[in-house]
Amino acid sequence: MEKLADGFMLMSVSLSIPSGVTRIRELEEEAKNKHNMQSSDRVRSTLNLFDTDMLKEVRKIHSRTRAIFNSSTLPFYDMGFRLIENKDVQRMISLIDDAKIEASKPWSDFISSYEDHVSNDRVKLGDLWDRSLYPSVEELKAAHSIDYTLSVVPDPNHDVRAGWDDETRESFVKRAKEKERKNVKRIFMSMLERAYQSISHVEDRMKSYSGKRSGSFRDSLIDNVRDVSDMIDKYNFNDDEELMAIKKKIDNEICRYDPSALRESEYLRESVAKSAAELLPRIGSFGKKIMEAGSNDDNMNE
Repeated sequence: MEKLADGFMLMSVSLSIPSGVTRIRELEEEAKNKHNMQSSDRVRSTLNLFDTDMLKEVRKIHSRTRAIFNSSTLPFYDMGFRLIENKDVQRMISLIDDAKIEASKPWSDFISSYEDHVSNDRVKLGDLWDRSLYPSVEELKAAHSIDYTLSVVPDPNHDVRAGWDDETRESFVKRAKEKERKNVKRIFMSMLERAYQSISHVEDRMKSYSGKRSGSFRDSLIDNVRDVSDMIDKYNFNDDEELMAIKKKIDNEICRYDPSALRESEYLRESVAKSAAELLPRIGSFGKKIMEAGSNDDNMNE
């Protein structure tokens, strides 16, 4: 198995923006009194303080960046880091830097017009307006972030703990390898889940499309499956023959077709739908094998 540390890094992305949503408890009390409720605990009244097009544009940039990052990586462990191939790191850094530049204009416009926005809300919100509900400009700036963090993949065989005796060091390496095994299992299951969802969607669209608007599909339907195929190449650490056979079938029987050709040919759609239907149980069986292998290892370690 290729060591994760040789070809991959860990990366996390921070995309934060103040929500502007605040809770209005007095409205909850009013609802309780108006409807003779015993308590207002089951009522939630919120107010969006920042309902502006400028922040909508920033949120759109954040969402797009997050989607691209997640589609190019796989979860590693529960600290926000995701596994990324070394050759993709610079591309991802450039993507985040570009997003930061793109978001700077609408964010700067929002900050510069913020006080006017607050004043205008006095009219729009009527009696609900309360200046104390709005954060300061400094608080807003502190809450906005587009950034990333890089880290190395832990390598159990090269993690030096100076001064440890042999028994302690061996125990540490054993635990580190077990953690790596669980992370690899998690990577595989995440990849298989993405493959199953993408191919299941292909089967559904191929069966429901009739040349009309109903059941139509975008080019991204096949692009998503191609991304899955690329991901299998990246993350097949064990060089598993069954997984490569699945990838070969995906490439030869789904990815080879242009979406426009699939829209025009009922015969091709039927063929691709059949291939997708054959792939789904194979992917499911492969996932079951991974899960059972992990369970057996866990039992042996108990």
